[in-house]
Amino acid sequence: MDVAIFRTDRDEVFALLDRCPHKGGPLSQGIVFGQQVACPLHNWTIGLGDGLAQAPDEGCTPRFAVKVEAQVVYLDATELASHATDLTRPIAGPKR
Repeated sequence: MDVAIFRTDRDEVFALLDRCPHKGGPLSQGIVFGQQVACPLHNWTIGLGDGLAQAPDEGCTPRFAVKVEAQVVYLDATELASHATDLTRPIAGPKR
């Protein structure tokens, strides 16, 4: 699975699974505003701090712990290897 890293205008750094809980849109291609990102496919708003879709939408995108030291972003390798591994990657296109 791909992880999207986001930096806000207040220099906060967040990491989410690069997948909207709605239809699997790539959150890394969305627009960040405040502590939220808008999915580029259907404009769902996802909280960067908790991965939750904002009402009235429902759903959650897994988030990952982030550490920033000397302007380098670090993710936990163990968490990357084990977090959200039960999710299947969405496939775009018509259903077969």
